[in-house]
Parts: sequence; C-alpha cells; structure tokens
Amino acid sequence: MPFSVLAWSQTRKRILRSTRVVPGGRSLEMLGVMFIDPGTIIYPACLAASQALIALSDSDKSGTGIKPPRTILVRQVPSVVEQLTTNHKDPAWAHAIFIFFPAGERQSNKTEVNLGYFVENGKVGLEWSRFTRRNVADKVVAFIEERHQAVLQQENRIRYFRVEGENIIELGMQILQEFYHLPNNAKIGMYTDGFDWQE
Repeated sequence: MPFSVLAWSQTRKRILRSTRVVPGGRSLEMLGVMFIDPGTIIYPACLAASQALIALSDSDKSGTGIKPPRTILVRQVPSVVEQLTTNHKDPAWAHAIFIFFPAGERQSNKTEVNLGYFVENGKVGLEWSRFTRRNVADKVVAFIEERHQAVLQQENRIRYFRVEGENIIELGMQILQEFYHLPNNAKIGMYTDGFDWQE
C-alpha cells in the first residue's frame, strides 16, 4: 500500500475520532504530520513510518479497516462516490481514495496523484491531500477555484483541501479527465474504508 494513502487515511481517522495521548503525554511527529497513539513510535525513515502506520491500522478496534486495493475505471468513480454517500457505516468516518498517474507519464512516486472523498460529520467531501509530490506541485486547487467552488483549507495537524456540495462528483471527474487527461476507460487504483462498494 502506498505510504501516502495509509498516512492520509489513518491520520484523518485519528483527527476525526477521539484523540488519545501516549503515556507521559509524548507526541509523535514525522514529515510535518502529528500522530498521537499509545505505544507507537514513528521513526524518521519512510519505511519505518509506513510500518508504524500499518501497526496503527492493524490495532484499530473499530472493526473496519482499509480494504485491499482494487482497480477500477475512471467512469466508475461516480458510482463509488454515490455508494460512499449512501452506504457508509459511520457518519464520522468513511472514504474512497483514488490513486493514478497523469496520462503519458511514467509511473513512480514522483508522479503518483491521490484524489479522495471523505465522510466528515455526515457529509461527503472531495479532498486534495499534500501527501504526494504531485499533489503539492500541481495547481489543482486553482483549477477547482476557477470552477467557482469554495475550497476549505484545513490545517488541523495535516494540511489538506476540502470541497463540499452537490457538484463534487462532477468536479472529481473534471480533475481526472480535464486536468489529468485520463479517458473514461483508464484504470486507476482505489482504496476504501467504512463502506462496501458493489460493482
């Protein structure tokens, strides 16, 4: 599983749910992101950080977890978001994260792009993280604002951008197809948590 996906998912989950403090009040910081969880040490190296985050995921007692990755087509994204909206099990938490690479570019950690839809306070929103180089570098937020969408910039331990409203499915498709030039039949990766998508 890409580190960016696990970090984004698990950090957001712990922000939305109750915050727990490690014994002695110690906090854990890596790459500018604050993780607070009992008995877990996050080392500076990305590999060790990934392993620590996997431990957080495995120790989650909620009965849910990030499901194995699936490959879907771009044209199936609206169906995924619709089912996330109607079938999420917890009004405080569920998500679908899509992983892809810009059309015509070599696949690597330098070109990986993450686009997510997260349930927060019962509402589904489109979210743009800053966990990959391309997510930071590409002017997607400006692209969204050009379409007269209000963008909420969140700074609560992690920095991400969120859009809510009726047009978030259409907006996501515009990002995929107009900004990144992915055709309807392009294959992309998907990670989900908190709901079951039926193809």
